[in-house]
Amino acid sequence: MKKINLKFIGLGINNNYQANIKVYDGNCLIFNCKTFNGKIDLFLECNKRYKVVAEFLCQKNVNFIFVNDYIDNYTFIFNSAMIIQNNNTVTFTLTDFNYENLPIMKGEIILWQR
Repeated sequence: MKKINLKFIGLGINNNYQANIKVYDGNCLIFNCKTFNGKIDLFLECNKRYKVVAEFLCQKNVNFIFVNDYIDNYTFIFNSAMIIQNNNTVTFTLTDFNYENLPIMKGEIILWQR
């Protein structure tokens, strides 16, 4: 048995907005849980192939990993454009680049793509 780390990029933090992970040995389900901080550690047999099914919101990733003596970490990516929609508001002061003390009174800022 070998300790394997599965990391999923594009998830939330701590136990918020985490993926459901299922690991199969052939057709047999051997592991089923949620990630924490987008990570899972588990013990798998060397020189075997496993199917990893990760589900998050409306996304589903199906991947295969081969556990050997050389690789301990596997990284998977979720489409980050579909992740968390937070309805909290943040207030801050934005100033003009050319005029340091001139606050911008109105406008729209897009922090990431939708």
